Amino acid sequence: MTLRPHPKRRLILLHWRGLALATIALLLVGCRGVNRSESTPGPTAQLGFDPLNTTYTIGNRPVSLIDGRNEEPAAPNSSSKNITQVLNTPLFADINKDGVDDAVLILTQSTGGSGTFYYVAAAIATPEGYQGTTALLLGDRIKPQRIEIIGTKARISFLTRGSEESFVNDPTIPRQMDVIYIDDNQRLAEVAIGFEGEADPNRMTLQMHPWTWIKTVFNNDTAKEPRQAGDFTLNFTEDGQVSGTTDCNTFHGTVTVEKHKIHFHENIAMTRKFCEGTQEMEFIAWLKDVSSFFFTSRGQLIMELKYDSGSMIFR
Repeated sequence: MTLRPHPKRRLILLHWRGLALATIALLLVGCRGVNRSESTPGPTAQLGFDPLNTTYTIGNRPVSLIDGRNEEPAAPNSSSKNITQVLNTPLFADINKDGVDDAVLILTQSTGGSGTFYYVAAAIATPEGYQGTTALLLGDRIKPQRIEIIGTKARISFLTRGSEESFVNDPTIPRQMDVIYIDDNQRLAEVAIGFEGEADPNRMTLQMHPWTWIKTVFNNDTAKEPRQAGDFTLNFTEDGQVSGTTDCNTFHGTVTVEKHKIHFHENIAMTRKFCEGTQEMEFIAWLKDVSSFFFTSRGQLIMELKYDSGSMIFR
């Protein structure tokens, strides 16, 4: 005689078997789930597929967005997170003159502290997909207003604060920034409002002429300028030598240049004239803190400081 389970018992067995299978399935999904901070794209979020799923560079570090967002630990074993995300709907326009629309967008990044840093970046359309540029800092806790495309330039309008104003206050000072795409090192560079171009950054070199320090800008919206314009200069040679002037002395030393990376060696020698109130010590300290450089169509040399802390601007 064949024994058959009671109908109610059979239903109970099927019910518990279904729960067990569902639990196993959930465990498997949990084990295989994707952590966005690891930036491992799935089939619907392939990197380069669109501007929201593209890798950008912020502060010399690649940041891969998945659905417009990236999370990663602020430091090893830290509970704080660096959170980067797209603020606006990307604006499409051909900013590199290849006949294909690219995308311009604003990124925000919070690093676990009180600051929220705003950047403008572009996703350049290529046959292999979108390639993200190095992001250009707009400021800390600003208030973006709009992005416009003027020819091949992008104009970002936003509200900021005065250099001595507390971040407790809302930003109220209007500012505009025009940026262009620099093809040879895949970054955006600021140009003067209304500027139509006078130099080809792709043909500019460190050795082309002496460079005069204009100012150093920092990522907290502050800046330092020479008290006397034209006092601080740099001269580069093909064999890795650098010389220059300050507001007090002359100096010379060596540099190592590899593509757009640059390192000023510690062996900077200087004449020993004493000048009261000189700015030369901070100028030399900034040079030693430079990590990379690029040129703009304004004929400027931009030297970027380590850790995305600021930039030295020369002309």
